[in-house]
Amino acid sequence: MSDKLLTHKTNTPTPPPACPACGEHDRLWRVEEGAAYLGIHVDTLRDFIKARRVPVVKVGRVHRLRRADLDEFIAAQTVPAVRDAG
Repeated sequence: MSDKLLTHKTNTPTPPPACPACGEHDRLWRVEEGAAYLGIHVDTLRDFIKARRVPVVKVGRVHRLRRADLDEFIAAQTVPAVRDAG
């Protein structure tokens, strides 16, 4: 048996770099990159886009995403913690 580690290869892209100094935060992201950033499946993000839960930029027939819009989406989905009254 081989001593090499078996790794599971996924088709999940890595999110684009989030470096404000390099200007990457201003570029438009592909749906696959947005899904990776959110940590969800691409089909789930496409469903959110179709339901207009996530704002998109349409470039012809292609959807593109802004990081700021995804950050707002995350903030809107955040459920605050409840402190125990004890």
